[in-house]
Amino acid sequence: MAVTETAVLGFSAAVCVLLGYMIRYRGAVGLIAGYNPGDLPPAEEASLARDASRVTFVAAALMLAAIVQEWTRPVPGFWAGFTGVLFALSGWVVWKYNR
Repeated sequence: MAVTETAVLGFSAAVCVLLGYMIRYRGAVGLIAGYNPGDLPPAEEASLARDASRVTFVAAALMLAAIVQEWTRPVPGFWAGFTGVLFALSGWVVWKYNR
């Protein structure tokens, strides 16, 4: 089972890194769900791109940690923490930009 989860989580982590890179360094803010480029002033749009890319990079790091978790199983309750961190980061971005 760990091999399948490694493949799925590894692919998902790679997609998150790619999305984070495209949003932050290539100016592809249109990839952010629910955001139309030009809706915010340029400074806020750049801040949104930074924050969205940080969330995707953290998600990728958590997925890589999940791969280690699946092979070694050192931390009980890992998935609850994984879900909590992702919800907290995503909620923070939504709260920050939906004023």
